[in-house]
Amino acid sequence: MKMRLLILVALVSLNVFVLGQAPSDINNVLNSISYFSGGKEINHASSLEEKVESLYSSFKSNLENSDLKNVSPKCKAAAAKIFGPAFFYIAQKDYAGLIAWLIKSGVIYYVDAWGKPPANIFWGNLKWNGAFDMCNRIPNAKYCLADMRVLGNKNQTYGQFGTCLPSDCSESDVFQLLNLTTPYVKGMVTFPADGIFNHSYGTPVLCNDKKDLPTDSIVFIVVLSLLGLLCFFGTAFEALQDCLTPDNLVPPQSLYNHQEYDQDPEEKAMQRAVNHTEDDKNDFNYSRFGTDRPAPPKMTRGNGLIQFLVCFSILKNTRTLISTSAPKDSIRSINGIRAISMTWVILGHVYFFGILTAPDNIVGVFKVNERFTFQAIANAYVSVDSFFFLSGFLVAYITLKKMDKMNGSLNFFAFVLHRFIRLTPSYMFAIFIQTSLYPYIVNSPDGLLVRAGAKNDQCHKHWWSNLLYINNIYPWKMAEECLGWSWYLANDMQFFVISPLFLFFMYRYKLKGALISIGSGILLSTIATIAIVAGKGLPSLISIAWLPGVPANDRAQVGIFGDDVYVKPWTRINPYLIGLLFGFLFSRKIYLTRKPNFAITFMGWAVATAIGMSIIYGPYSVFKPGGQLFDTAQNVLYGAFSRLAWALALAWVVYACQYRMGGWVNSFLSWSLWIPIGRLTYGAYLLHPIILNYYYKTMEKPWHFQDDTAIFAYLSVLMMSYMFAFLLSLLIDLPVYNLETMVTKNLSGGKK
Repeated sequence: MKMRLLILVALVSLNVFVLGQAPSDINNVLNSISYFSGGKEINHASSLEEKVESLYSSFKSNLENSDLKNVSPKCKAAAAKIFGPAFFYIAQKDYAGLIAWLIKSGVIYYVDAWGKPPANIFWGNLKWNGAFDMCNRIPNAKYCLADMRVLGNKNQTYGQFGTCLPSDCSESDVFQLLNLTTPYVKGMVTFPADGIFNHSYGTPVLCNDKKDLPTDSIVFIVVLSLLGLLCFFGTAFEALQDCLTPDNLVPPQSLYNHQEYDQDPEEKAMQRAVNHTEDDKNDFNYSRFGTDRPAPPKMTRGNGLIQFLVCFSILKNTRTLISTSAPKDSIRSINGIRAISMTWVILGHVYFFGILTAPDNIVGVFKVNERFTFQAIANAYVSVDSFFFLSGFLVAYITLKKMDKMNGSLNFFAFVLHRFIRLTPSYMFAIFIQTSLYPYIVNSPDGLLVRAGAKNDQCHKHWWSNLLYINNIYPWKMAEECLGWSWYLANDMQFFVISPLFLFFMYRYKLKGALISIGSGILLSTIATIAIVAGKGLPSLISIAWLPGVPANDRAQVGIFGDDVYVKPWTRINPYLIGLLFGFLFSRKIYLTRKPNFAITFMGWAVATAIGMSIIYGPYSVFKPGGQLFDTAQNVLYGAFSRLAWALALAWVVYACQYRMGGWVNSFLSWSLWIPIGRLTYGAYLLHPIILNYYYKTMEKPWHFQDDTAIFAYLSVLMMSYMFAFLLSLLIDLPVYNLETMVTKNLSGGKK
């Protein structure tokens, strides 16, 4: 009885998944199972056998009459050797022998590894990937992924189909063989030669062929190994020096004062302003046993080579990263805002990248946008404006104080060069990871697409625009940018370069100069945004692209908004300008009131909260079920003023926390743990999209979106982003900072 049932199941599977047809009546299948399990009804089983034999005859005739000249002889021979006996058993009506042969020969694993129509098709599950790992473990087999069009030419709906065939078959062979099956599915599924795959990768089929690592990947491994060796020797030399140094000797301040390191890419002294007083220049007593004896005169240790290696020391750099010390009068709330904003960015990207990788219930994901509670994620784009505000604030606050000490002078070349040195090494290393490592560690069906796309990756074409920090302008389209999320860094660098113009007016003409210059900049940027949004009729809410029922034209307009408004400096500078203005006010100690005032405190928090909530949750009128898209006036209002208003609300938070009007908010944002987390923010920003892409792209099957899976994905990606940011700081960022400090000190004759 069990053998008969097994035979039937195998035949039904062969009928449905290999020959592409299912019994017209499900009762036939049920009654056939009844027969093979000992029941009485046998007529349906007989008809099923006849149907298999008929399909076999048709398929055999199709093979004999088809033009297979484009299929290589090796592939034909390999396919005949593997699958040929199946036709013999069917022709002989030896179904028991067929099942035994399928199991013994392992051919059933080929069949099982093929893609099959899954559930949730009508909710967008069109990735029929099959079993990637199973196919790769079958001897002399290889996995291939084909472009698939569902419902033929009537509805241009594309998906992807995984198959498992002999390793002797090329991508062209697989394409020819797959198209032999289309007559049996009556045009419901086709494998186009001119579809998305061919347009993007130059071939309709991609196979998991074993290939050697490209040269750039080998170079990356060599560079990574060299950095690891430098860290090893630097750590070893520092540990050895510590062992040989008496406890009462103090190392050079430049090598051990972790209070001067600024992980956030600002001016060299910015971290001192954020976490330390301006005059914090006292040496600290370096003792392995923690004694409190006064520090003796400094001792110069080792030659230049050793000092170079110690710049890479893991011990020293770890002490720098995990330090939580900060004077009482530092602007500590900035650390909390920076760290929390980064977690918000990552949260938004968990959903954004998840949508881009097409979960098996993409329609369900679209419907999540309709929830009121989801608006903090749907409108998370203002989290980036928090960084623009903080960046402008710190530039003005620190630079103006330095200009005070230098009678208003500012070395523009050194100003920009330091910024470039602080940002670029880690930035270029992230691009190196994206182009030379990431494509070759994604082992999955989507990994085939990643590797195929790497051949024409935008970073190979436009990496130089990232190096020059103009990648938000050239190439113009976001989709053509290298490291697409790095548009922020380009904007921030451009704002930094032009900031001395505003700083000059602030220093020269005091408050009047600050208000006029900043006001003029805000006015010009606002006019530009209004002109573009109104002139082109663009939407100002990017997330409407994922709302169900949004017209195709409006979805296309979202892309234009991204290209023309979202990443362009002339439309994104307003939060930075607000940061410059408040940095000026803080540096000049201009207060609303010298003592905490209840009325001002209450009004400030009420207005700031109302602004923030309206920006994040105000657009719910669009996202709610039955909501209407913004009209032109609403798009102009939100697009031109939402980021400006967000920066003003954030400015109040910093002001209130600094001047004893923050209460528990200040206590939370000033928590000392935010200091080391804040130092890792830059690395986390660079690396978290790569980690997210790896997480989603390594899945053999499309991920199923639901809140709990998204939460677990978020927490794991958040933790890994900061873990790898820590490693990036140890390998690249801190050593570069230490080297810059050492060189600057040597060039200045030992002076800071």
